[in-house]
Amino acid sequence: MSNRRISRLALTVLAVCAMIFIYMPIAMLVLFSFNDSPFVAFPMSGFTTRWYTDLFADRRIIGSVWNSLFVGGVSTAIATVAGTCAAFAMARVSFRGKTLVRIIIILPLMIPSIMLGLSLLSVFVQLHIHRSLVTVILGYCTFTTSFVTLVVGASLHNLDPSLEEAARDLYARPTGVFFRVTLPLIAPGVIAGALFAFTLAFDEYVIAFLNSGTQETIPLVIMGMMKYGLSPKINALAALIYAASFLLAVVASTVLLRRGRLRRPAPAA
Repeated sequence: MSNRRISRLALTVLAVCAMIFIYMPIAMLVLFSFNDSPFVAFPMSGFTTRWYTDLFADRRIIGSVWNSLFVGGVSTAIATVAGTCAAFAMARVSFRGKTLVRIIIILPLMIPSIMLGLSLLSVFVQLHIHRSLVTVILGYCTFTTSFVTLVVGASLHNLDPSLEEAARDLYARPTGVFFRVTLPLIAPGVIAGALFAFTLAFDEYVIAFLNSGTQETIPLVIMGMMKYGLSPKINALAALIYAASFLLAVVASTVLLRRGRLRRPAPAA
């Protein structure tokens, strides 16, 4: 066997092992969501879907799901708009203190979430702001905006500025250049940044714990349930979240691939 075949075989084995290592816990979690026993242990005592039925009948869990979707959706919308504008300013505008502004934007990513949550809590207490889902949204925006800025900034860095210059040469207004040329070209980066922001906001625990008040999100409910052991309802909830995430990733990938094929120039005759 040649060295090239040995190398390919070794890389294939490593890739398979890595995939098993990553996805085995997910597969086990989904498997135990159908276990008839309330305890997570082998062998499984039977197959059942009653944990999903109990899950949808639990008002606390359903309410936390809607709270998480609301918080994630609103914070993602704010972070996507703010992060895209910040990335465009960093990439296309020259001003004094630009390096300092870039550091300030990235800084929330380098601060531990416990410190960021305590800082936000102190601000809300000093300003006499009642803690609610609104304060959670404000807290999430502080660091998700940084992620969007970095992702969109990378897309703008790879964008050819001559395309924007050509639009300006054709007397397009600055807003027209941005919405009709720049934004469509960096759309994959914007979508990726939005997905990152939503994922981070959906499952962040510390900031929500310190700043949510009496309203609960999914991470708070799960951590509260974990105090009494690993319930199969948690497995069922996690399985549904995994399925929704997989479906969202497939839809996003399909849309981006379709956009890329539509933009690909037709071969010359």
